[in-house]
Amino acid sequence: MPLADSQAGSTAIGIIVWIVLVAVYWSPTIVGAIARKHNLGTIAVWNLFAFFFFFPWILAWVKVAEKPQPPVIIQQPPGYYYPPPQRPYDQRQ
Repeated sequence: MPLADSQAGSTAIGIIVWIVLVAVYWSPTIVGAIARKHNLGTIAVWNLFAFFFFFPWILAWVKVAEKPQPPVIIQQPPGYYYPPPQRPYDQRQ
């Protein structure tokens, strides 16, 4: 008797299909975690809500595919001093 014809074989195939479907469903989050995306939480939440709608699943893939913004570095000349912000005067005096 082949394994696929038995009860255990059909259960094993069902479990494998279930695992593959879950992996495909969570693939944007899995790929984002592997790529160490800084917005992994956003990707995971959109992936979670993709259960109800298809569009957030596409948005999760867009967030995985986007390139990170380079940091903005502001250099000031040496010796330049920003004075501390002035507090408004207390009106109760």
